[in-house]
Amino acid sequence: PDCRSSSVLSELRFDLSIFRNLHSLQLEGSSMQQVEGWTLLFDKLELLVVRNSAKSVSEAIQHVHARKEEQPEGASVFSHAYKWKALTNLHLARNYLREIDESITLVPYLQLLNLSHNEIEELPERYLTRLHELTVLDLSHNKLEQIDSLHTKLGNIHTLDLSHNRIRSLVGLRKLYCVVILNLKFNS
Repeated sequence: PDCRSSSVLSELRFDLSIFRNLHSLQLEGSSMQQVEGWTLLFDKLELLVVRNSAKSVSEAIQHVHARKEEQPEGASVFSHAYKWKALTNLHLARNYLREIDESITLVPYLQLLNLSHNEIEELPERYLTRLHELTVLDLSHNKLEQIDSLHTKLGNIHTLDLSHNRIRSLVGLRKLYCVVILNLKFNS
């Protein structure tokens, strides 16, 4: 008899709703669209690691709001009920991210954000300023060229890794008074 499965791994769905007390989740090499049952994790999940799985921040964070079967009728994607209330550590390293979009505001209590090894070219002030708890930011191995007025975007940052980018001027760092660890190696 042929005992091989006819299932295609890239089409399998994962339902997280059975893990009601999950505090840490790591996903690597899976499509984020394969994962269901996120809504029960918004109040509990503290650490989320997504690698080689997302092409945008919204795909990693916000896509979970798009499932009609999991949304209350009339709920807005950016409503208070859909913010990650416990998530303090978000690792989106080694994805295919080109920008930081508005969906990052769905994680207001972030303390550590790792966006290393992506293709990010600029830091949008209007979204990063909403991350009041953020103290550790890793943007190493991206394509950043300018870091103008970084203090207006990252006022509470203690640890900042901007290594392996294309930064030519440090003027944008001059008022980051809280920074105690700064990595700038291998820039232009």
